[in-house]
Amino acid sequence: MNTLYTLGRDTAVQFAGRELARYLKAITGQTYSMRTSQRPPLTPDHICLGICDQFNENGWPDLVSSYWDDAFSIRQNGRQLTISGSNGRSVLFGVYAYLEHLGVRWVRPGRRGELLPRIEHLPEDHFEQREKASYRHRGTCIEGSPSLTHVIGMVDWMAKRRMNSFFLQFQNSGTFWKRWYERSYNPYYGRPQQLGEADCAALDSRVIAEIKKRGMLLHRVGHGWTAACVDLPCNSWATTDLQVPARKKRWLARVNGKRVVFTGIPVNTELCYSHGPAFRALLNTIARYARSHPEVDVLHVWLSDSMNNKCECAECAVLTPPDWYARLVNALAERLFETNPQQRFVFLSYFESWWAPTKLQVESPHGNAILMFAPISRCYRHSLTDLQCNESFPPERPKLNHASMPHTNQPFMKFLDGWWTRYNGDSFLFDYYLWSGLHEQALDVTLARLIHRDMQDLRQVGLNGHISCQVMRCFWPTGLSMVAMAETTWNHKRRWHDIERTHFQSSYGPDADWARAYIAHLEKLILEKPQHHGMERMEAKSLRQLRIIEAYLKEYSDELLARANRADKPVYRESLELLAHHNRFLLMRCQAVQGTLDPEVLKVWLLKSERQIHPFLDIPALMSRQLRPRQPIL
Repeated sequence: MNTLYTLGRDTAVQFAGRELARYLKAITGQTYSMRTSQRPPLTPDHICLGICDQFNENGWPDLVSSYWDDAFSIRQNGRQLTISGSNGRSVLFGVYAYLEHLGVRWVRPGRRGELLPRIEHLPEDHFEQREKASYRHRGTCIEGSPSLTHVIGMVDWMAKRRMNSFFLQFQNSGTFWKRWYERSYNPYYGRPQQLGEADCAALDSRVIAEIKKRGMLLHRVGHGWTAACVDLPCNSWATTDLQVPARKKRWLARVNGKRVVFTGIPVNTELCYSHGPAFRALLNTIARYARSHPEVDVLHVWLSDSMNNKCECAECAVLTPPDWYARLVNALAERLFETNPQQRFVFLSYFESWWAPTKLQVESPHGNAILMFAPISRCYRHSLTDLQCNESFPPERPKLNHASMPHTNQPFMKFLDGWWTRYNGDSFLFDYYLWSGLHEQALDVTLARLIHRDMQDLRQVGLNGHISCQVMRCFWPTGLSMVAMAETTWNHKRRWHDIERTHFQSSYGPDADWARAYIAHLEKLILEKPQHHGMERMEAKSLRQLRIIEAYLKEYSDELLARANRADKPVYRESLELLAHHNRFLLMRCQAVQGTLDPEVLKVWLLKSERQIHPFLDIPALMSRQLRPRQPIL
């Protein structure tokens, strides 16, 4: 069984073969030679990988070839191992599932996050495993301040955990790359490196190559289309002194009697959609991009990233803002299908479009439009379907440019119900657990359980998956939130206790039960009974509570380091070191709130620790939520 055959020339299948050979060499010491074939070999002693329709007729009756939906089958008979999938990336998922069967675990990105067993030879007992993804959409969206290494590490880890999509925001993601490489937030680690537009585009291209190598789905753009239409910067939330060309000023939304760039930020600016030239320009801008970027699987077509900025002219008043959006989506459904029948595009329920259209239906006769539901101001202490997470938020559409945001979850579920009366098609949740949720709480096991519940309930509320708007460095303190997301979007029937137990055993080895007990009590002390308006902060606690938390953290600080030093595997040591760093952060945070530690000392320590902690924690995101006065969700 030392010959490994890959069927056909699919890039992801070829990569799957190389990955399997590499890991089998690492855990058995044996070298596997690779061969490419057009049909399965007839010999009884081999490994064969391929997409299901490349095998003999009726060889895989449980699999159907699909570009969008993922499933795989593994079959071992003696010294013959066959792994097939509904597409190339599903073959890769099958390879990783087989390696998990052998005992391999991927706790975090990077080699130190791997747990590799040692075995003399591959088992030859009869073995079959068939799996199909519960949801079509299972991905992440770039946010925070990542390096190229961080992002590629995340893409690699996602594939190992059977997530299938990655989203690069804007026409290039330079606003995120620059946060890391230009390093304005941290004078204590690394040299600043200035990036131009070409540099940012090159970084995007490197990521795209890694996505395509694994056969994953590429999502791009999002906000910025309205700015691009009027020749303004469209790749960040920055303000600009540039002026809209005189002939295009009429295209801007009229707000408070003026047609200007809204608050000076181009991507937060809307257009006058009743004005034919503006509407056609937006349609043409999107179509041109789609035509020149056939590598994009899912093109995100969002409007501005602000609210109460919609056009108040008499012509626009004929329709509500989401009705104008529906008109654009309906036109795009035809236009983009003509450009590229395989490409799909996303439209967004967000801000004023939380409320569904009132006059128009969203039509997608070719099935290429996808609804994305983004409850950005939701509560992260209760599940989306928690009936008690409610407030007296008026369900009626507000007066134009007088909208507000709910901060509990039931109003969002009512918004989503409204959309199902106007649209019937593909959809997914776009949520912010590992952006706002993680860094507000600075704890991740309770959050992981919430994610697990929400991912289980997606089908119940009519959504076909989840794309996570999040930092790439989200494996602090335990990484369980990311694991729960991956596991439950792949299989919504996965039990919480199985996910938690497996992750702690893989992360901490013989210290797993001790680490679970330590984290459980810490979260009980800090998070307490959940409040429906959001997350608790140290500042809200009494002096007595703060002293109890401080004493608990001090009690465990030396033991965490001692256990890390005794750990016999790199993955266990690194996991315990992350807990020790987290312990010290919370201890200093608690002392700063009590007034016994200068907050600047905490800030400097945290920034200096980035040299060791940067692959796992996005320090600017944590600082923005923990070390500044509480800010609105935006």
